[in-house]
Amino acid sequence: MQGTEYESYRKFQMYSAAVEETLALDEIGPSQDALLDRLRESLQISNEDAQKVRQEILADNLKT
Repeated sequence: MQGTEYESYRKFQMYSAAVEETLALDEIGPSQDALLDRLRESLQISNEDAQKVRQEILADNLKT
């Protein structure tokens, strides 16, 4: 069970890092969105969870 939790954690870390790097370029356009979506699918992250990650990262960026 712990291995599964760790794998899930690592997948979210990788997806979050990709979103943060994309946002560092100032915006997520259609091509960047498509790449992030393919990454999300390959990491088996639900669309709902991916949206939550993006919202959290955007909210954090607005605070700074």
